[in-house]
Amino acid sequence: MKHDESLQWLWEEVDVFMPSLYLHTNTQGANFVRQILNRTEHAIELATPARLEKNLPPQTIAPFVRMRYGDDSKRFLSEEHARTEFIVPFEFDFMEPSDHRSSENL
Repeated sequence: MKHDESLQWLWEEVDVFMPSLYLHTNTQGANFVRQILNRTEHAIELATPARLEKNLPPQTIAPFVRMRYGDDSKRFLSEEHARTEFIVPFEFDFMEPSDHRSSENL
């Protein structure tokens, strides 16, 4: 049993998923976009089936954006990284079954 599956009872109870979006100072290019998409999509993968199977409304996905780098908490994000963290999660319709991880969307 996967770790996520053993916590299914928890995913059914929560109303809000808040994936933590943070970047490291050496994250560059499409890698930081992919990291943000992966974290957001993972929250949706956990949230959606748990509630829909029981005819409950889906949970809210509210990404938590950290304004400092994960590996250097004294440094604020660069403008490029900050814009990416705030914009990328909302540019895609995550509720549609498509592969947002493809390089075409980066």
